[in-house]
Amino acid sequence: MLISSGLMLVAVVAGASPSPPTASQREAQLDLDGDGKSERVVVEPAKPGTFRLRVGEVQVEGELPGVQGFTALDLDSGDKRQEVLVQGEGQGTPRWRLFRYVNGALQEVPLPPGAPSTSGNGILLSDVAMDGWVRRDKYLYDAKKPGFTEVPQELYFVAQTVTAPAPLQLLRAPGNPGAVAMARPGESLSLIAFKPEASAGSGGWYLADSGGVLGWLQASSLRGAPPAASPPASPGTPAAPEARPELYPVNAELRVTTSFPLRYTRQADAPIVARTRQESHLTLLATDGHWYLVRSETKLLGWANTDTLATSLSTLQEGRASARSIQLLLLQLRWLALESSPESPRQRGLPSTQGFVLDSSYASSDDTYHFCANGQVTLELYDATKYGKWTLEEDTLKMVFTRKTGRYGVGKVLNADDGQKNTVLNYERSENYDRKISDTDSLSWSEVVDDAKGRINYGLRSGAPTCL
Repeated sequence: MLISSGLMLVAVVAGASPSPPTASQREAQLDLDGDGKSERVVVEPAKPGTFRLRVGEVQVEGELPGVQGFTALDLDSGDKRQEVLVQGEGQGTPRWRLFRYVNGALQEVPLPPGAPSTSGNGILLSDVAMDGWVRRDKYLYDAKKPGFTEVPQELYFVAQTVTAPAPLQLLRAPGNPGAVAMARPGESLSLIAFKPEASAGSGGWYLADSGGVLGWLQASSLRGAPPAASPPASPGTPAAPEARPELYPVNAELRVTTSFPLRYTRQADAPIVARTRQESHLTLLATDGHWYLVRSETKLLGWANTDTLATSLSTLQEGRASARSIQLLLLQLRWLALESSPESPRQRGLPSTQGFVLDSSYASSDDTYHFCANGQVTLELYDATKYGKWTLEEDTLKMVFTRKTGRYGVGKVLNADDGQKNTVLNYERSENYDRKISDTDSLSWSEVVDDAKGRINYGLRSGAPTCL
């Protein structure tokens, strides 16, 4: 079961995520303590490898090679203070030290590792260079210490493409022996997220996409070393996958109008990693059908359940140009819950970026609906095809058909004397027709999903729909 990636709902705007500041000045007049009076702030080199920071008549010296200047930060816009971030550079690597001016004295605020950035909400984001990607850590500012407390994260956003150095198994879950896909040497893998491990030296795990299938790779395996506690991969053709994936790729970008939490794990009472901002832009990266791995606009990863997303997306439908695509994603959310259910009898196709194809079987009739992302619908009947528009109103798919094409028989009936009743008549020849119609149809989506659990009348077909 695969989801085609890239259901683009709303274009993502740039600049939403804070970026590490750069030293822009050596001297400035600033009100650092919020008393309404400006102080002269100066940063300058002192002895080799050290700097001197002066605020008014107060000064401190400290170790920082290659001092370049300072930037005024506002860690918490509610306290009227500004902090001073001094930047240097040693052996080509930027370094920072942070100070605040309190009661006429300069006080250092210990920084966590990495390049710091903040937007005045009491949160510090720190970017740490990893093996070809950047890990973004989150900290809460504590003015009483002063200092920062880390917010634990289960997963970190990666967005890196690598090449498999050897035959690799993609596992269903970290440490799970069940393989969901096999990557051949030289195959391109997209790394989506990183999961650290508690044990030292383990290297952690990557959530990787191999041809639309998501699975987990131990970080050490990408450096050419065999995974811990596993034999080296033998050359030749990899064996067939033996397990069903736990997570499926989505890669849908959208804007939400409501604020909701992103949680540490897929549990309703799990700690909150981040909270979405109203009108913020998010990316749905993967899903298990009930929970979605979401990347916030600040590039933090957390989990949101299907009900939370469906509520937010329903709000978006009102008066939005992207309402049709959002309706399509709502259907996708509900179908995924079925696909991941233990009651699901088999793996089926899922909505693609273009829409989805739904088979409908009643008695001797086999019809096929093609629902396209642009709002068009095509209904393939036994002897004709109808074309129209679709909308989703609450739980009901409504269709209005305005055109019908097909073929009809003309001339002599070839089987008129065979003595059979209720037989299909065969004509001497047939001709095409294309005419305007005014027909309607509707489907209760909840009834479709319930029916599909037993695959009685409805089934979702893989592949993109066909619409005019």
